[in-house]
Order: sequence, then C-alpha cells, then structure tokens
Amino acid sequence: MRRLFLLFLLAAGLQVLAEEVASREQLRQARSEFSALQAQIVAERASLLERIAQAREAVQTAEVEAEAAMQSFEDLVEKRQEKERQAKQLQHDYEEVFGAVTLALVSRYGFELPDEPVAEFLSCQHELYHPMARACKVIGPSGELQEGMALELGPLCYFANDTVAGLLDISQEGGYAHLRVVSPARQQAIRELMQGGKIVMVPVDITGTAQFEQSEKTQWSLWMHLRQGGVMMLPLGVLAWFCLMVMLDRLWFFWRHPMAAELRLVVETPEAQREAVARERVHLAQRFLAALAVVAAIAPLVGLLGTVTGMIHTFQTISQVGSGDARQLANGISEALVTTEGGLLIALPAMLFHAWCRQRVKRLAQALAEKCEM
Repeated sequence: MRRLFLLFLLAAGLQVLAEEVASREQLRQARSEFSALQAQIVAERASLLERIAQAREAVQTAEVEAEAAMQSFEDLVEKRQEKERQAKQLQHDYEEVFGAVTLALVSRYGFELPDEPVAEFLSCQHELYHPMARACKVIGPSGELQEGMALELGPLCYFANDTVAGLLDISQEGGYAHLRVVSPARQQAIRELMQGGKIVMVPVDITGTAQFEQSEKTQWSLWMHLRQGGVMMLPLGVLAWFCLMVMLDRLWFFWRHPMAAELRLVVETPEAQREAVARERVHLAQRFLAALAVVAAIAPLVGLLGTVTGMIHTFQTISQVGSGDARQLANGISEALVTTEGGLLIALPAMLFHAWCRQRVKRLAQALAEKCEM
C-alpha cells in the first residue's frame, strides 16, 4: 500500500511538474507574441505618421492650387466684364455713327440706309452677350432621356426643366450630353437663370468634374439618399412608420403597467375571476407583437424586391446608353442597395424589440400563472 501511495504521489508530482513546464512554455510564447505585436505597432505607427504628413502636404498644395484657380477665375470675370463694356461702347458708337450717316444721306441725297444689316448686327451682338436658352434632350441621372432648356455660358452649359436641373457634361463627342444633378437650392438658381431678369448664384465647375461631384455629394441630405431607392421606398416607409408606432405603444404600455402592478391587480381580484383577468392582461401585453413579427419578416423581402427592380433599371440603362458610362449604371445599383439597406434597417430593430417584448410577456405570464395557482 505504501508503494502504491508513493507511486501515486510521484505520478501526481510529475503531472504537476509537466503542467508547470507547459504553463511556462505558454507564458514564453505569449511574451514573444506580445513583443512581436509591440514591434509591429511601432513600425505601423511610423508609417501612419509619414502618411499623415504626406496628406497634410497634399491638402496644403490643394489649397494653394484652389486659391490660384479662384484668382484666375476672378481675373477672367473682370476681363469678360471689360470686354462687355467695350462691346456696349462700340455698339453705342456704331449706332451714333449710323444715325449721323443716315441723317447726312437723307439731308443731302434724300434716301436712307436699309435697316436689315443694322438689325442683323444688333441681333448678333445681343446673342453674343445675352445668350438665349434652347430646347434640347439630355441623359438624366437615372439613364432616361430628359427634355428641357439648355443655356451655354462659355465652357459651361446649364440644363433645367420642371423636375431636374444641373450642369451638362459636353466633353463627350456624339450622342446626348450627360446631366450632372446639383442640390435642390442650386437647381432653383439654375431655373431662375433660365428665366432671366435678376442676378443669381449658380454652380461653376472650375476645378474639374471629380471635385465638383465630390462637393455635390457632401451636400446631399438624408431625403436625397432615400429618394435614390425609388418607388419601393414608399412601402418601406409605411412599414417603418408601423414599427415605430408599435414600439412606442408597447413602451408606453409597459411603462404604465409594470409587472408589480399587474401582479397586484390579479392578487386583489376575487379568486374565481383571477384566471380570466390574468389571460386578459397577458393578451393586452402581447397586442400587436404578431404584426410586428410579420413586418420584421417581410421588410427584407420588400428591400429585395427593390433590389430586383434596381437591377432591371440598370439593364434598361445599358440597353439605352451602353455600358461605357459607369455613372449611369451606378444609379440603378444604388437604387438596389438603398432598398436593401432600408429593409434591413427596419427588420433588425423590429426583431430585437419583438424578442424583448416576447421575453417580457413570457415572464409576466409565468408570474400571473403562479399567482393564480396560489
């Protein structure tokens, strides 16, 4: 027996020793991994600091270039205004000279110069310094053809109709020009420019297409983001409104009727009516939860339907304008993704809130059942 006991103690000691050796080996490995991570963090920190410095230099350079471009634009505006003043002065001098020549011819020879050359000259001058809008067709932001009025001002071309307005990309040769939609406030300014009669502030792209489109994206609001989802955002909005109403109703109910008050109500009820009152309170507590579960289940499906319609819209755009312009294809893809995003944003909170309410109703039902059995 002593030998067995000694052998047992020896085996236990060896096992403890082996575990201690393994623990020390794990500790050594953990220390080596920690050292490697520290070295990696130091290396990555230096790289990130270098990138930050480069980014700051790029921002400073861009600011200097933007200031230079703005100064050049202001110089061009001043030169344009000076040329307009000179043209008006030349037109005024021409009219005075023409009137004097006409008066001299009438007084000496008894005839006048024809009015057609003068009218043609004045018309050309008016069109040069007072450009008129013309009807045209362009490719809209969703790939469809839009009819409206276009106004060219030097290298810029504006477009507007009753539904949309913006700048036209006239750099592409052949086919219809592409419309770059601006913010609603700028759209209204472009429409006022088309009408004429007052000074308005309209967007001017002087730094390039990429910077202009980036500035327009930063001005988009949540409403414009939701409008990208198309017509399927309407049923999703109805589902979101229903979920919000149900959540507020249930939160108000649970705040007005805590579990302690429900239990007290059942206890104070006569024993013959306790079971009926308990069933009624449980029924009131779980009201609208089934409908909330249905909405949480169908919201992603509605978003998926919007995804399908967005892809169909994309293929229709490809059939009309081809696949060379990625911006036109991106509208249909964004429509598909926005509807899916909306469906998931509705379903996730609804499912979590439904699970919380079901658990609360379950605890209430169990507590009321225990009170009824007492």
